[in-house]
Amino acid sequence: MENKLLITILLLSLALRVYVYLHLGTILGADLGRFAIISHTWFLKKQVTPNLQPYDMAESFFYFPFLLIPYAFEYLGINSIATITFISYATSFLGILVFYKIARLFLNKEKALISTAFYSFIFDIVFAYNLMGVFPYGIASFFFLIVVWQSLKFAIENKINLPLLFAGFFGILLFHWYLFFAVMLLFFALIT
Repeated sequence: MENKLLITILLLSLALRVYVYLHLGTILGADLGRFAIISHTWFLKKQVTPNLQPYDMAESFFYFPFLLIPYAFEYLGINSIATITFISYATSFLGILVFYKIARLFLNKEKALISTAFYSFIFDIVFAYNLMGVFPYGIASFFFLIVVWQSLKFAIENKINLPLLFAGFFGILLFHWYLFFAVMLLFFALIT
């Protein structure tokens, strides 16, 4: 029964994301435009370079290693904005599963499903940041959820999946390193 309800929640949240995608198309926002400009400029110049002229407004975003992902997809003939949109929606959808795992650490099955349903339709931070166009922070929030899940699992059950924890840290570093400060606060809270 639990699995059926979880699958129903996931299918409804996927339907919501498809509906939003069909009505909005690709995600637009300041960050998205800058990242698309950088990746397309690299594609046109046929090299990874900090010289983005005549697109100087995007130069400050050069430090994100994530830029190589849309750049790689450009070589496959896939639009960088479409690539970023797909990655944003996928991480939002997978973030629901991670949130459910976090909820199960504290709640019984029924309450965890209810909180996951509320999260997936109202409080999904990954989806909210992605819709606002701050997609690097949104995608990094997905990896932050993974780090929180593994940290809490270690604190509560004394079990941890180290490859998953390191993947979470790497994802935060890859997409938006500001969340490392939040991770440090989490660890200090868990050890006190």
